[in-house]
Amino acid sequence: IHCYTLHREESAEDIIDNDGEILSISTQTILPSIKFINDWDSIIFDQNEENIKTTLLKFMETSVLFAENQVCPEIVTSNRILLLYGPPGTGKTTICHGLAQKLSILYSKRFSYGIILEVNTHSLFSKWFAESGKMVKKLFSRLHEIADDSSALVFVLIDEVESLATARQSSMNGSDPSDAIRVVNALLTQLDQLRKRSNVVVMATSNLTECIDFAFLSRADIKQYIGPPSKPARYMILKSCIDELVGKQIIEPIYELLDYEHMSAMSDNLLQTTFPKTWQLLNSCILCDGLCGRILRRLPFLAFVYRKLSIPASFDDFIDALNYAISKQEITKYIDQKSSSEE
Repeated sequence: IHCYTLHREESAEDIIDNDGEILSISTQTILPSIKFINDWDSIIFDQNEENIKTTLLKFMETSVLFAENQVCPEIVTSNRILLLYGPPGTGKTTICHGLAQKLSILYSKRFSYGIILEVNTHSLFSKWFAESGKMVKKLFSRLHEIADDSSALVFVLIDEVESLATARQSSMNGSDPSDAIRVVNALLTQLDQLRKRSNVVVMATSNLTECIDFAFLSRADIKQYIGPPSKPARYMILKSCIDELVGKQIIEPIYELLDYEHMSAMSDNLLQTTFPKTWQLLNSCILCDGLCGRILRRLPFLAFVYRKLSIPASFDDFIDALNYAISKQEITKYIDQKSSSEE
């Protein structure tokens, strides 16, 4: 049991003056924060995928173990860098927020507080030639200042890391290849220096791993694919949405929605006759095949947008509206399938 107090302060922008150009290079949030209170639990995997969360937690546990026992990182390499990759909307950034939140609680006896720095990658690309590499150095210089406090557990989140760590070979074909290469070189150099900081963890996400420089990929200790949710995960996601709407009295109370593991051993006939509402929701999940978690959690809202439902709505009316909202997502499925085939 871990007792903790949630920080309620707003996130702060880290502003610097770059020769008269005011830039925000990162957003900083003290952990554990009320802002990320539900992030870890909101990402749902089925039983076959649940070890993803366990692996991420063990990653930190092992990093702390090796650091406390002063294992030489030049002999046994540990960069404390993890990369989550996969299609958009699968919850990669949310997992990073939730992981940082959870670790700041789990290691509260070792570290007095946590802090997450979310890098504003667009601010690091200056309009002035050759300035972007210098901006990366300024970012990491600020990071080192924060990490000087050994009682702080520091997380660095780089969303869409391919914008910083673009493959240098492909950058040679760009309009300004030298500046792009300087950015990558600066990032790699700073990451190598950061390895000496046992209280810093770097988390990166990407939708386009083929665009990331191999030198960055080789530095990531863990490269974890996060894909669209499976049918069991889709069911649990939609069920959690329904539970929330029932709790807020927007949908009438439902007493026969089973957890997925409870119904998995039942035959279709038994499930349909004994638990018809569970059967209805399961069929809706089949219609959602290919949709990402971000869209799944939006569907109940869209159900009320597209259909004028009474409040509280009956479950049957809600499911009918939900299925209609799902049918409206076909364009999203088409775009995703087209993008995948082109890649």
